[in-house]
Amino acid sequence: MNVITTSMNPSTKLLTLTKDLISLFPKTKYFKRKKFKIRQIVYHLKVRKCKNLLVLKEESGLKRELWQINLKKKLVSRFEIVSSVLKKNLSTKGIQTFHDPELILNNFKGKVGNILGNMLGDLFSNKPDFIGRQVLTFHFEKGLIFVRFHRYIFSSSKNDVQIQELGPRLTLRFLTFHDSLLEKFFL
Repeated sequence: MNVITTSMNPSTKLLTLTKDLISLFPKTKYFKRKKFKIRQIVYHLKVRKCKNLLVLKEESGLKRELWQINLKKKLVSRFEIVSSVLKKNLSTKGIQTFHDPELILNNFKGKVGNILGNMLGDLFSNKPDFIGRQVLTFHFEKGLIFVRFHRYIFSSSKNDVQIQELGPRLTLRFLTFHDSLLEKFFL
């Protein structure tokens, strides 16, 4: 199971983005942060054998960050949310089903790319539900990760395939791994 939380006093925009992110990652629960420190949340989640903690942070209403804390591998990665288009703002959007999506990790090469790909892969089950025909794509290029969520639809003749966007649409900039924070979170 994965858990997502926000900064202590999230704006309504950040809460809306959080709701959309919960729909992206299967088996993810929202944890209302209140006055808890990240260290306390990590301890609580380790006892419950959770795999990941996602933290959405917002600074001065402009800069938004996404932290992934992998509790099994004891890795912390930071991403800046460069752009986001929420589900409600997509012009042609489909309706997401409860099925686990197929996962496509594209262009995650090199040492950093392999680590990032493995960390992102840990957010999902290893058994996609093909009946739902949903695909979540992470494309890594020049330090940016483009996130798209689609459903593929076969035509009645079974010769053509159409793609329907489910949203949200995100662009993340990989910032860094935090080795120095490991002691802070995991002691």
